Amino acid sequence: MTDVSEVLSCLMKYADMETFTDEQLTPVCERGLLWVYERLKPGADRESPLIPHTAAALAHYFFFLTRLTETDKYEAYTAGDMSVRRNTEKELKLEERIRDEAIAAASSILTDGGFFFCGS
Repeated sequence: MTDVSEVLSCLMKYADMETFTDEQLTPVCERGLLWVYERLKPGADRESPLIPHTAAALAHYFFFLTRLTETDKYEAYTAGDMSVRRNTEKELKLEERIRDEAIAAASSILTDGGFFFCGS
């Protein structure tokens, strides 16, 4: 069965995670792993290599969401004649795409979330 350290190892392979500590990332790894295990199909292989990779993608998404509320994050920054702007909406869409692609890739071991239709 996959443990949090395996998820953490997968998460640390993301280039933007190298500056964070295990203590900072472990809670989101636990949350990602719990998310996956709660949605495993009955009889799914609990040793599947998809589990830690899917949990790491979810942990990356959860960590992004928690970092959005940090006060040291900036929307725009100017130093001399150089300006840096963040587009948090674009970043969120990228994170959601990474999350969704990981979930889709693990569809063979995850339960279907159901179907919802809302028409007008």
